[in-house]
Amino acid sequence: MQSDRAESTDRFSVWQWFEDDWHECVGKNLGAQQAFELAHSYTVRPAALIGVIRKVTIVAIDDDSTAFLWEFGKGVVFPTREECKCRLTARKRRSVAGD
Repeated sequence: MQSDRAESTDRFSVWQWFEDDWHECVGKNLGAQQAFELAHSYTVRPAALIGVIRKVTIVAIDDDSTAFLWEFGKGVVFPTREECKCRLTARKRRSVAGD
């Protein structure tokens, strides 16, 4: 994505990955909030907790970039906590400057 925040027109797909690198799209053409909620639901399913689901990704449809990556045994790999903190700080600065 080009900006730090998802625009309302940005669309995403959500994918689940299995041990043999087989994967399937579990959600298409979703808004940012919908994609996050769906991805989160796959990371807390019993299949994810025991390692059947190995990865969950959110992919931006416009440029095929990865917007989110969760991996079994690691948790959220991307974006990192530091990247999230930087984005939140930048948003707060923009909102204060805009007031």
